[in-house]
Amino acid sequence: MINNKNYISDFFTFDEVQFDNILEKIEKLDNAKTSQQTDIPTKLLKHNSRYFAEIFSKNINNCFENSNFPTELKLADVIPVYKKKSKNFKDNYRPVSILPNISKIYERVIYEQTQPYFENLLSKFQCDFRKGYNAQHCLMVFIEKWKKCVDNGGAFGALLTDLSKAFDCLSHELLIAKLNAYGFDKKSLTLVYSYLSKRKQRVKINNSFSSWQRLSFGVPQGSILGPLLFNIYICDMFYFLENYDIANYADDTTPFSVKQNHDLVVEDLQNSSAILFKWLKD
Repeated sequence: MINNKNYISDFFTFDEVQFDNILEKIEKLDNAKTSQQTDIPTKLLKHNSRYFAEIFSKNINNCFENSNFPTELKLADVIPVYKKKSKNFKDNYRPVSILPNISKIYERVIYEQTQPYFENLLSKFQCDFRKGYNAQHCLMVFIEKWKKCVDNGGAFGALLTDLSKAFDCLSHELLIAKLNAYGFDKKSLTLVYSYLSKRKQRVKINNSFSSWQRLSFGVPQGSILGPLLFNIYICDMFYFLENYDIANYADDTTPFSVKQNHDLVVEDLQNSSAILFKWLKD
């Protein structure tokens, strides 16, 4: 489906990064952000930014050349952040990955080269993790249609869906297959797969740590690349639903319908939801 919908005139490949680009990223690091105990302190990185920029620019270019994301930058401390209801149940906490400071520089470079390539490939109805889009944009997509429908004496309805643990469900192999269909060259695919694979995480509570566990699926919450990769992963869903009204905000996807009467709305939502659920299952 991706191949049918997109004409790729040239393959995507990662470009060599320059010293000034890395220097800027080091100087923009946030001193207040939580870091790992073994991290080089952010203040020290920024105080010696020119020295570290020279090292990191060489290492990142080697990373691109060899299509290999450094293993030591794939170790995450996961902190449970309270969301709602009882604090005694683990399901009421959201896991946030604390990654090494240096990994943010690597990820930012990859993000800034990947994001512009996909901006015109992502659906205009994907309203999160993108500049110029937000929850209000998503709401406006269907509210305006609903108001016009009511004014004309019609009916409307919506099906609210929420993917549970969405970031943890992504298949690495399927994501790579989709990137291949979108035009990533072999070296770029190998680099992204290296970024995703053989990641490890442990849970941190106060000063106590669990044992390390391997991640077989998903992207780390709290990473820079994670939200973009999630958007890429679900983008082709909109190709299957192009004949239906739909709006999406992160892991919340809402098929909706505006018709002359409620029976037609129900029929439309049944058809769109059947396609959506099949896509999710596949």
